[in-house]
Amino acid sequence: MSTRERAPSLRDEQKRFTRQRLIDAAKEVFADVGYAAATIEDITRAAGASRATFYLHFKSKATIVNELFLQVLLPESNEIYERLHQLTAPTRDDVRAFVADTFAYWDRIPTVPAAVAPTRRGWAALHDLLGPRRFPRR
Repeated sequence: MSTRERAPSLRDEQKRFTRQRLIDAAKEVFADVGYAAATIEDITRAAGASRATFYLHFKSKATIVNELFLQVLLPESNEIYERLHQLTAPTRDDVRAFVADTFAYWDRIPTVPAAVAPTRRGWAALHDLLGPRRFPRR
């Protein structure tokens, strides 16, 4: 750090810490009860913060989901799509692997909205398409 650059103030560090704590709490709450059932109160209770503090950092539950998406979901999903993009002539097996990786990712990330999760019939169809080794029945 040069002499002209100032170190972050203690207050700035506290703001970043509090914001991240709210994001981490939201991730836990969404994983436990789902996005629709989660409330701002649930998130602030899990973070040990007040509603006022929440609204200093986020306009709504949707804005914290957006931040969660940018920090947690987007980096890993970009990796999956980058691997697909690097395939010059994808085979059927390559596409199957991509789909299996995508669904494995969704299984690892409990905050993915239920709206994108396949129905039981959808899981069975994916199993039939990808085969039991790549995509076991649920």
